[in-house]
Amino acid sequence: MSHKYISNFTGAEIEAILNNSDSLYDINVSASGTFTTSSTTVPADSTRSEAEGYWNGYLLVPIEGNALGEVREIISFTAGTGVFTIESTAFTSATGLVNYFIIKPEFYELFQRYVDDIVGDRAYTEDNYVTDEESLTDSIDALDVEIKDVNERQGDLDYTEDNYVADLASHTTNIDALDIEVKDVNDRQGDLQYTEQNYVTTDDDHTSNIDALDKQLLIASTALDEDTATLYSVRLVQVDGKPVLEYEEVL
Repeated sequence: MSHKYISNFTGAEIEAILNNSDSLYDINVSASGTFTTSSTTVPADSTRSEAEGYWNGYLLVPIEGNALGEVREIISFTAGTGVFTIESTAFTSATGLVNYFIIKPEFYELFQRYVDDIVGDRAYTEDNYVTDEESLTDSIDALDVEIKDVNERQGDLDYTEDNYVADLASHTTNIDALDIEVKDVNDRQGDLQYTEQNYVTTDDDHTSNIDALDKQLLIASTALDEDTATLYSVRLVQVDGKPVLEYEEVL
């Protein structure tokens, strides 16, 4: 039989829960005391007076120290010396000379269900930054650390000049504003994909393309035969942000 933890509570908190849980403490905590020998496998309380094997099969729970809340089955109890020999799974740390509870085996599941009702069972749908069965403190700490890391990667949301994004607006709001503006720009400019490349070039910028057209139109307009055609001066201008050909008859 191997258990992990009752909970990540202090001894005082465990006792307070028991005392406010329909007399669970009186019914299920069979004894309490203070270890006189610290150990990961054979802690002892030399003040105990019970007979040989009296506590065999019960659960031993340190309620203070480095092994706080860890639950282990007592395989054998030695009269006189008060040695508790626990199951093969040792405490993760030596118990220390701290207070402990001895509880009935059937109490463990009952108490765990009670704790689960209070703090949840800590079984998550998907483990990302928090992990099933870890303490609430560890889970909150893991999330806190990750949120700080995210904020540091993203910056402080203070911009040198507010245009389409705004100081302290959420990333979603700012990305949405930029997305809308980029779409509007593309709609105004077109996709720069031409059916046939002559004087303008696919994916070249508008300035280069307008300049190329302007030069070509100038060449064409000045090359007209003055005896057979009306001579026009043609230039390319922008009206409302769009390229427009402007013609003027040359007298």
